[in-house]
Amino acid sequence: MAHSYNRWKPCRPLSWPCKVYLKHKEEHQRMMWSLHCASKYTFKMLGQTGALRTDLAQTHFATNSTSVTIQQWQDSFKQFSNWTNLNQLLAQSACFETYIASILRLVFDSDPGLIVGASHHIDGIRQLKLGTVIDNKITEMHLINCTKGTWQSRISAINSLFGYSFNSLSNHCGELEKLREIRNNVGHAFGRSINLSQNYGSPTMLPMTRVSEATVKKYFKIINEVVRELDCYLMQNHIGNFQEFHYLHNKYLGLALPDENTFRAELTAHAKEIYSSQFCKWVILYYDNL
Repeated sequence: MAHSYNRWKPCRPLSWPCKVYLKHKEEHQRMMWSLHCASKYTFKMLGQTGALRTDLAQTHFATNSTSVTIQQWQDSFKQFSNWTNLNQLLAQSACFETYIASILRLVFDSDPGLIVGASHHIDGIRQLKLGTVIDNKITEMHLINCTKGTWQSRISAINSLFGYSFNSLSNHCGELEKLREIRNNVGHAFGRSINLSQNYGSPTMLPMTRVSEATVKKYFKIINEVVRELDCYLMQNHIGNFQEFHYLHNKYLGLALPDENTFRAELTAHAKEIYSSQFCKWVILYYDNL
């Protein structure tokens, strides 16, 4: 049976940056659920053993303090859980922004004509083979516009770059801006307001921003929705099968190209998903004929 492949139409639905993001998301969720389970179990056991809030904590479990009561431990544990939630949001935001920067770099390499309003007019695979790249200053400018500043300005830059309005970004602009502010407060002011924390006129420590587990889950859902929409659109319109060509180019730079079976085994092992021999043969021939 004959197979017809298109350089601009991907044979796989997800980009590799998206797959990395999803692995980070799964890792973060596992860590969050492990803390949740440990918390539920600890409080359950304290209840079953008849622990009182005035009891010394060391009478029920190992602790490095001989004076901390169960009530004091509980208050500190709740504060730690909140701190963990705040850092989950920081990590989510960081992974999300890393995904955006990574997928944009992939788009610029795959479809360099996009920068000058001539999408698909320049094949990034040919540029890759010839060793010619677009001016790094231009791509960095777009990366900064799409990943720095308020989310209103970022969304405007992304929509302008692609000539397309991403519904998930527009629908969640307000929530993404709140997430950006939380991330900055966690990273620079221990979960407090940056501006208020820099007030030198008071010796009082500000209260930490409160974030619930439900809020963490909400942002997991929002970011996942945005990543999915971005990835689908960019794969279908600007990336296509560029990732597989990029792998072939880097693997065999300056060497004789492999046969399809060798390349299939290598690509399958690298991407952790199965490719057909027909597809791998097409990739090799397309690249060789450029």
